[in-house]
Amino acid sequence: MQAYAQCARHGSKPRGVVMWRAGLPAESAGTAERDAMALNCRLLRQCGADIPELGSEGEFAGISLSMPPLVVLLPSFGSSLSDIKRRFSVPPLTPPP
Repeated sequence: MQAYAQCARHGSKPRGVVMWRAGLPAESAGTAERDAMALNCRLLRQCGADIPELGSEGEFAGISLSMPPLVVLLPSFGSSLSDIKRRFSVPPLTPPP
C-alpha cells in the first residue's frame, strides 16, 4: 500500500487533487467509478427504468464529487444497450378469448 501511495503522488498531493484544483478532470479512481455508474444509470433510463438523476455528494481523497445513484451492472446482466433492453422486454399481452 505504501508503494502505491508513493507512486500515485506528485510532490505532496495526489495527482488527481492537483488536476482537480487546476480545473482539469481529476482522472482518479473516484471519478472513474462515478462515470461508470452514471453510464449504468443512463443505460437503464434508456430501457425505461425510472432512475433518479442525483445520488450523493461528498469529498473523496480530497476531490469533491457528485455521485449518481450507485448502480452496478454485472457483465452477465448485459454489456451493451441491446443486451440490457432484452432483460426488460416483456412479451406482448394478448386479450383473453
